[in-house]
Amino acid sequence: MQWGLCNLPQPQAFKFLEKARNSISKTSGIVFIKENEGDKDSIEIDVKDCTVVRTHRSHLELFNQCGFKLVREMLQPDWPADLYDVRMYCLTAK
Repeated sequence: MQWGLCNLPQPQAFKFLEKARNSISKTSGIVFIKENEGDKDSIEIDVKDCTVVRTHRSHLELFNQCGFKLVREMLQPDWPADLYDVRMYCLTAK
């Protein structure tokens, strides 16, 4: 999923990820997430485009709370410095 969680407040993001986890195979299912990432200490609301900008740590906490295990993550290479960083996550069910 690309830039989907940023359109969901925390309770709805949690519900969405729980449904995603319950929809994949426990042995071979993978979920890919690609999201903007803020560099502040807490979740931001970007009023310009009406999105939620989570930090790397808040993404990891959300994934963990929803029953996912992080397999791999990386920042989008060659990304313009004047935009939010973009990070990609590869997740499996715990």
